[in-house]
Amino acid sequence: MLICGIDEAGRGCLAGSLFVAGVVCDEEVLSQNLSKDLQKMGIKDSKKLSKHKRYELKSRLDEILHLSHFVVEKTAEEIDTKGLSVCLKEALEAIMQAVVSAAKSEVIKKPNDKNEELGKSSGGDLLDLPQEDLIRFYFDGNSTFGASVPSIESTTKISLECIVKGDALVPLISCASIYAKCAKDTQSTQLDKIYPQYDLATNAGYGTKAHIESIARYGLSPIHRASFCGKFLDSSRSLDSTLFGECGESSDFVKSSVQKSSEAKTREAKSSKLQSNRTDSSNAKSSKPKSTKRTTKATKNQPSLFSGLL
Repeated sequence: MLICGIDEAGRGCLAGSLFVAGVVCDEEVLSQNLSKDLQKMGIKDSKKLSKHKRYELKSRLDEILHLSHFVVEKTAEEIDTKGLSVCLKEALEAIMQAVVSAAKSEVIKKPNDKNEELGKSSGGDLLDLPQEDLIRFYFDGNSTFGASVPSIESTTKISLECIVKGDALVPLISCASIYAKCAKDTQSTQLDKIYPQYDLATNAGYGTKAHIESIARYGLSPIHRASFCGKFLDSSRSLDSTLFGECGESSDFVKSSVQKSSEAKTREAKSSKLQSNRTDSSNAKSSKPKSTKRTTKATKNQPSLFSGLL
Protein backbone atom coordinates (compact mmCIF):
# COMPACT_ATOMS: atom_id res chain seq x y z
CA MET A 1 0.00 0.00 0.00
CA LEU A 2 1.12 3.53 -0.75
CA ILE A 3 0.70 6.40 1.70
CA CYS A 4 0.59 10.03 0.55
CA GLY A 5 0.60 13.06 2.82
CA ILE A 6 -0.77 16.32 1.38
CA ASP A 7 -0.54 19.88 2.67
CA GLU A 8 -0.77 23.43 1.34
CA ALA A 9 0.95 26.78 1.75
CA GLY A 10 -0.39 30.22 0.90
CA ARG A 11 -4.05 29.52 1.47
CA GLY A 12 -4.63 32.74 3.42
CA CYS A 13 -2.16 34.96 1.58
CA LEU A 14 -3.07 38.30 0.04
CA ALA A 15 -0.50 37.91 -2.74
CA GLY A 16 1.04 35.13 -4.76
CA SER A 17 0.01 31.58 -5.50
CA LEU A 18 -1.39 28.73 -3.48
CA PHE A 19 0.89 25.69 -3.44
CA VAL A 20 -0.29 22.17 -2.62
CA ALA A 21 2.30 19.42 -2.17
CA GLY A 22 2.05 15.67 -1.86
CA VAL A 23 4.74 13.29 -0.56
CA VAL A 24 4.25 9.57 -1.20
CA CYS A 25 5.99 6.47 0.10
CA ASP A 26 5.40 2.73 0.35
CA GLU A 27 3.85 1.92 3.72
CA GLU A 28 6.32 -0.89 4.37
CA VAL A 29 9.28 1.46 3.93
CA LEU A 30 7.62 4.01 6.18
CA SER A 31 6.88 1.50 8.93
CA GLN A 32 10.35 -0.06 8.90
CA ASN A 33 12.71 2.82 9.59
CA LEU A 34 11.79 5.86 7.54
CA SER A 35 9.15 7.24 9.90
CA LYS A 36 11.64 7.26 12.78
CA ASP A 37 14.36 8.68 10.55
CA LEU A 38 12.11 11.58 9.57
CA GLN A 39 11.44 12.36 13.21
CA LYS A 40 15.17 12.26 14.00
CA MET A 41 15.78 14.69 11.13
CA GLY A 42 13.45 17.15 12.81
CA ILE A 43 10.65 16.86 10.27
CA LYS A 44 7.55 18.59 11.62
CA ASP A 45 4.96 21.21 10.75
CA SER A 46 6.74 23.71 8.49
CA LYS A 47 5.17 26.64 10.36
CA LYS A 48 7.26 25.65 13.39
CA LEU A 49 10.50 25.74 11.39
CA SER A 50 12.62 28.70 10.36
CA LYS A 51 12.91 29.48 6.66
CA HIS A 52 16.54 28.36 6.66
CA LYS A 53 15.67 25.09 8.42
CA ARG A 54 12.86 24.36 5.94
CA TYR A 55 15.22 24.62 2.97
CA GLU A 56 17.81 22.51 4.78
CA LEU A 57 15.27 19.76 5.46
CA LYS A 58 13.91 19.96 1.92
CA SER A 59 17.40 19.27 0.57
CA ARG A 60 17.69 16.25 2.84
CA LEU A 61 14.26 14.98 1.81
CA ASP A 62 15.30 15.26 -1.84
CA GLU A 63 18.05 12.72 -1.11
CA ILE A 64 15.65 10.09 0.25
CA LEU A 65 14.99 8.03 -2.86
CA HIS A 66 12.04 6.15 -1.40
CA LEU A 67 10.11 9.42 -1.20
CA SER A 68 8.43 11.01 -4.21
CA HIS A 69 6.94 14.49 -4.12
CA PHE A 70 4.60 16.54 -6.31
CA VAL A 71 3.72 20.24 -6.14
CA VAL A 72 0.70 21.97 -7.70
CA GLU A 73 0.45 25.75 -8.10
CA LYS A 74 -2.78 27.75 -8.29
CA THR A 75 -2.20 31.39 -9.18
CA ALA A 76 -3.78 34.50 -7.68
CA GLU A 77 -5.73 34.97 -10.91
CA GLU A 78 -7.14 31.43 -10.69
CA ILE A 79 -8.12 32.00 -7.06
CA ASP A 80 -9.91 35.25 -7.94
CA THR A 81 -11.65 33.65 -10.92
CA LYS A 82 -12.62 30.25 -9.52
CA GLY A 83 -12.57 30.79 -5.76
CA LEU A 84 -10.23 29.29 -3.18
CA SER A 85 -12.30 26.16 -2.50
CA VAL A 86 -12.41 25.19 -6.17
CA CYS A 87 -8.65 25.73 -6.50
CA LEU A 88 -7.99 23.53 -3.47
CA LYS A 89 -10.29 20.85 -4.90
CA GLU A 90 -8.50 20.91 -8.26
CA ALA A 91 -5.08 20.84 -6.64
CA LEU A 92 -5.99 17.85 -4.47
CA GLU A 93 -7.30 15.97 -7.49
CA ALA A 94 -4.15 16.80 -9.47
CA ILE A 95 -1.89 15.51 -6.68
CA MET A 96 -3.86 12.26 -6.41
CA GLN A 97 -3.86 11.71 -10.15
CA ALA A 98 -0.10 12.35 -10.28
CA VAL A 99 0.54 9.77 -7.57
CA VAL A 100 -1.56 7.18 -9.39
CA SER A 101 0.22 7.91 -12.68
CA ALA A 102 3.63 7.72 -11.00
CA ALA A 103 2.77 4.40 -9.38
CA LYS A 104 1.60 3.00 -12.71
CA SER A 105 4.81 4.10 -14.42
CA GLU A 106 6.89 2.51 -11.66
CA VAL A 107 8.41 5.77 -10.42
CA ILE A 108 7.70 5.11 -6.74
CA LYS A 109 10.27 2.78 -5.20
CA LYS A 110 9.47 -0.43 -3.35
CA PRO A 111 11.03 -1.53 -0.04
CA ASN A 112 13.47 -3.93 -1.76
CA ASP A 113 14.86 -1.24 -4.09
CA LYS A 114 18.31 -0.10 -3.00
CA ASN A 115 19.30 3.54 -3.35
CA GLU A 116 22.30 2.70 -5.55
CA GLU A 117 20.04 0.78 -7.93
CA LEU A 118 17.64 3.59 -8.74
CA GLY A 119 18.00 3.03 -12.46
CA LYS A 120 17.01 -0.60 -12.01
CA SER A 121 14.11 0.15 -9.69
CA SER A 122 11.20 -2.24 -9.89
CA GLY A 123 9.02 0.71 -8.97
CA GLY A 124 5.64 0.69 -7.29
CA ASP A 125 3.52 -1.14 -9.83
CA LEU A 126 -0.11 -0.67 -8.85
CA LEU A 127 -1.00 -4.16 -9.95
CA ASP A 128 1.39 -5.59 -7.34
CA LEU A 129 -0.33 -3.78 -4.49
CA PRO A 130 -3.11 -5.37 -2.40
CA GLN A 131 -6.32 -4.62 -4.23
CA GLU A 132 -8.39 -4.18 -1.08
CA ASP A 133 -6.49 -1.04 -0.03
CA LEU A 134 -4.38 0.47 -2.79
CA ILE A 135 -3.46 4.06 -1.90
CA ARG A 136 -4.34 6.21 1.09
CA PHE A 137 -4.17 9.99 0.83
CA TYR A 138 -4.06 12.06 4.02
CA PHE A 139 -4.78 15.78 3.77
CA ASP A 140 -4.12 18.26 6.55
CA GLY A 141 -7.39 19.93 7.54
CA ASN A 142 -11.06 19.17 8.02
CA SER A 143 -12.40 19.27 4.44
CA THR A 144 -11.63 17.59 1.13
CA PHE A 145 -13.42 20.44 -0.70
CA GLY A 146 -15.39 17.87 -2.69
CA ALA A 147 -12.29 16.38 -4.34
CA SER A 148 -12.84 13.11 -6.20
CA VAL A 149 -10.23 10.37 -5.94
CA PRO A 150 -9.02 8.71 -9.17
CA SER A 151 -10.61 5.42 -10.15
CA ILE A 152 -8.39 2.67 -11.56
CA GLU A 153 -10.31 -0.60 -11.43
CA SER A 154 -13.52 -1.65 -9.75
CA THR A 155 -11.54 -3.96 -7.46
CA THR A 156 -9.15 -1.28 -6.22
CA LYS A 157 -9.61 1.11 -3.36
CA ILE A 158 -8.20 4.63 -3.10
CA SER A 159 -9.17 6.78 -0.14
CA LEU A 160 -8.80 10.43 0.82
CA GLU A 161 -8.99 11.35 4.49
CA CYS A 162 -8.73 14.63 6.37
CA ILE A 163 -6.64 14.79 9.51
CA VAL A 164 -6.99 17.87 11.69
CA LYS A 165 -3.51 19.17 12.58
CA GLY A 166 -2.11 16.43 10.38
CA ASP A 167 1.01 18.47 9.64
CA ALA A 168 2.03 17.89 13.26
CA LEU A 169 0.79 14.29 13.52
CA VAL A 170 1.61 12.52 10.25
CA PRO A 171 5.27 12.50 9.06
CA LEU A 172 4.43 12.49 5.35
CA ILE A 173 2.07 15.45 5.79
CA SER A 174 4.88 17.25 7.61
CA CYS A 175 7.14 16.54 4.62
CA ALA A 176 4.48 17.86 2.26
CA SER A 177 4.13 21.03 4.33
CA ILE A 178 7.86 21.68 3.94
CA TYR A 179 7.75 21.26 0.15
CA ALA A 180 4.68 23.49 -0.16
CA LYS A 181 6.10 26.21 2.09
CA CYS A 182 9.48 26.19 0.32
CA ALA A 183 7.68 26.60 -3.01
CA LYS A 184 5.77 29.56 -1.58
CA ASP A 185 8.91 31.15 -0.10
CA THR A 186 10.82 30.75 -3.37
CA GLN A 187 8.06 32.45 -5.33
CA SER A 188 7.79 35.27 -2.78
CA THR A 189 11.52 35.97 -3.06
CA GLN A 190 11.24 36.13 -6.85
CA LEU A 191 8.17 38.40 -6.77
CA ASP A 192 9.85 40.71 -4.27
CA LYS A 193 12.36 41.67 -6.97
CA ILE A 194 9.51 42.71 -9.27
CA TYR A 195 7.30 44.40 -6.66
CA PRO A 196 9.73 45.57 -3.93
CA GLN A 197 7.20 48.02 -2.46
CA TYR A 198 5.29 45.13 -0.83
CA ASP A 199 8.30 43.47 0.86
CA LEU A 200 7.08 40.02 -0.21
CA ALA A 201 10.40 38.38 0.63
CA THR A 202 9.66 39.16 4.28
CA ASN A 203 5.89 38.67 4.54
CA ALA A 204 5.58 35.87 1.92
CA GLY A 205 2.36 37.47 0.72
CA TYR A 206 0.57 37.23 4.08
CA GLY A 207 -1.46 40.08 5.54
CA THR A 208 1.06 41.68 7.88
CA LYS A 209 0.46 45.24 9.06
CA ALA A 210 3.22 46.56 6.80
CA HIS A 211 1.86 44.64 3.80
CA ILE A 212 -1.66 45.95 4.35
CA GLU A 213 -0.32 49.50 4.64
CA SER A 214 1.54 49.02 1.35
CA ILE A 215 -1.66 47.85 -0.33
CA ALA A 216 -3.49 50.92 0.97
CA ARG A 217 -0.71 53.16 -0.32
CA TYR A 218 0.16 51.59 -3.69
CA GLY A 219 -2.97 49.64 -4.53
CA LEU A 220 -2.83 46.08 -5.83
CA SER A 221 -0.40 44.44 -8.21
CA PRO A 222 -1.30 41.71 -10.72
CA ILE A 223 -0.09 39.07 -8.25
CA HIS A 224 -2.43 40.21 -5.47
CA ARG A 225 -5.72 38.41 -4.85
CA ALA A 226 -8.33 41.09 -5.38
CA SER A 227 -10.94 38.90 -3.70
CA PHE A 228 -8.87 38.96 -0.52
CA CYS A 229 -7.62 42.56 -0.58
CA GLY A 230 -10.62 44.76 -1.35
CA LYS A 231 -11.27 45.70 2.28
CA PHE A 232 -7.72 47.01 2.68
CA LEU A 233 -7.99 49.57 -0.12
CA ASP A 234 -8.60 53.21 0.76
CA SER A 235 -12.32 53.80 0.17
CA SER A 236 -11.55 57.35 -0.96
CA ARG A 237 -9.65 56.04 -3.97
CA SER A 238 -12.39 55.36 -6.51
CA LEU A 239 -12.22 52.46 -8.93
CA ASP A 240 -12.63 55.08 -11.65
CA SER A 241 -9.23 56.54 -10.76
CA THR A 242 -5.96 54.88 -11.68
CA LEU A 243 -5.84 52.98 -8.43
CA PHE A 244 -3.10 50.66 -9.61
CA GLY A 245 -1.13 53.36 -11.41
CA GLU A 246 1.93 53.06 -9.21
CA CYS A 247 2.08 49.35 -10.03
CA GLY A 248 1.71 49.93 -13.74
CA GLU A 249 -1.89 48.71 -14.01
CA SER A 250 -4.97 50.56 -15.19
CA SER A 251 -8.38 50.85 -13.56
CA ASP A 252 -9.69 48.32 -16.10
CA PHE A 253 -7.58 45.70 -14.36
CA VAL A 254 -9.14 46.67 -11.03
CA LYS A 255 -12.70 46.51 -12.32
CA SER A 256 -12.05 43.17 -14.00
CA SER A 257 -10.48 41.73 -10.84
CA VAL A 258 -13.30 42.94 -8.61
CA GLN A 259 -15.92 41.53 -11.00
CA LYS A 260 -14.14 38.16 -11.14
CA SER A 261 -13.83 38.17 -7.35
CA SER A 262 -17.54 38.78 -6.91
CA GLU A 263 -18.42 35.98 -9.30
CA ALA A 264 -15.95 33.64 -7.61
CA LYS A 265 -17.37 34.39 -4.16
CA THR A 266 -20.87 33.55 -5.41
CA ARG A 267 -19.70 30.23 -6.86
CA GLU A 268 -17.68 29.43 -3.75
CA ALA A 269 -20.66 30.15 -1.48
CA LYS A 270 -22.81 27.75 -3.51
CA SER A 271 -20.04 25.14 -3.48
CA SER A 272 -19.57 25.48 0.29
CA LYS A 273 -23.31 25.13 0.89
CA LEU A 274 -23.46 22.01 -1.28
CA GLN A 275 -20.39 20.55 0.45
CA SER A 276 -21.92 21.34 3.85
CA ASN A 277 -25.12 19.52 2.92
CA ARG A 278 -23.11 16.51 1.75
CA THR A 279 -21.04 16.53 4.93
CA ASP A 280 -24.15 16.72 7.13
CA SER A 281 -25.63 13.79 5.26
CA SER A 282 -22.38 11.85 5.53
CA ASN A 283 -22.05 12.55 9.25
CA ALA A 284 -25.53 11.20 9.86
CA LYS A 285 -24.43 7.87 8.39
CA SER A 286 -20.92 7.71 9.82
CA SER A 287 -19.50 7.45 13.32
CA LYS A 288 -16.19 9.06 12.32
CA PRO A 289 -16.72 12.83 12.68
CA LYS A 290 -13.08 13.81 12.01
CA SER A 291 -12.59 11.72 8.89
CA THR A 292 -13.89 12.37 5.40
CA LYS A 293 -13.50 9.61 2.81
CA ARG A 294 -14.45 9.66 -0.83
CA THR A 295 -14.03 7.03 -3.55
CA THR A 296 -15.25 8.12 -6.97
CA LYS A 297 -14.10 8.28 -10.56
CA ALA A 298 -11.27 10.53 -11.67
CA THR A 299 -12.00 13.98 -13.10
CA LYS A 300 -10.79 14.97 -16.54
CA ASN A 301 -8.85 18.11 -17.48
CA GLN A 302 -6.69 18.28 -14.36
CA PRO A 303 -4.85 21.59 -13.70
CA SER A 304 -1.16 22.02 -14.40
CA LEU A 305 1.09 19.87 -12.21
CA PHE A 306 4.72 20.52 -11.33
CA SER A 307 6.70 17.55 -9.96
CA GLY A 308 9.81 18.55 -8.07
CA LEU A 309 8.98 22.21 -8.66
CA LEU A 310 11.88 23.67 -6.67
